[in-house]
Amino acid sequence: MIEKKANYKMPKGYRKGKARRRGAPILYEEVKGKLNLTLTPTAIKNITEAAAEEHISRSELIERWARSLICPETTI
Repeated sequence: MIEKKANYKMPKGYRKGKARRRGAPILYEEVKGKLNLTLTPTAIKNITEAAAEEHISRSELIERWARSLICPETTI
């Protein structure tokens, strides 16, 4: 069973005055897509707690982790 989501607030003053538009990127140069993950309750709990400690959403925590896997010296 999934626990209650952590209270998430954007950092104070962050993107202030910027309207969100459907299909327009907000934090990065590209629009985010949807991804459905199946995780154990332990993994969900750990992701939720780590995101709460950083004051970011679970989605943003996973986004930052995935972007950290890219090595700048490597070109595809």
